[in-house]
Amino acid sequence: MILHCLETSIMFLVSLLGFSVNTFFFLKMSSIRNSMSSFQKLCFVKGLSNALICASIIFWAVPLSAFLAKTENVWRNLNIGISELTASGGYIFGPLCQILMAANRLIALYLPIWRMKIVMVHFHIFTQKRMFQRKVKLAMVANNIQFSPRQN
Repeated sequence: MILHCLETSIMFLVSLLGFSVNTFFFLKMSSIRNSMSSFQKLCFVKGLSNALICASIIFWAVPLSAFLAKTENVWRNLNIGISELTASGGYIFGPLCQILMAANRLIALYLPIWRMKIVMVHFHIFTQKRMFQRKVKLAMVANNIQFSPRQN
């Protein structure tokens, strides 16, 4: 019984500390007037999801553990709802945000280079024919690439 009380109190204290730190961080980050960098956005979202996980432990897992509630005595739908809220908010939303930010960086860094390579490939293939040189010239101007064809 003493071990159970110790486990419940440690779970409560750790979750309370995590919830308070993440909530403080959330409030500080939301009060920033300037636009946040991508790292700050990532920390903001991770802090929000961590606060959600800690809150579910404080308000659901700790009381059930403190009152020694059996699984069959807990409302099944409420238990499933809180578990899904915690899982979707914390364990899915945080990594999903990281994946989307990584995809954003990939698109921002490599897509312009990829488009430029496509235009250059068309340029090398069709340099012998004037008709195609004009089309390539328009495509390169649209991509802000300098074009200077050789005069024969």
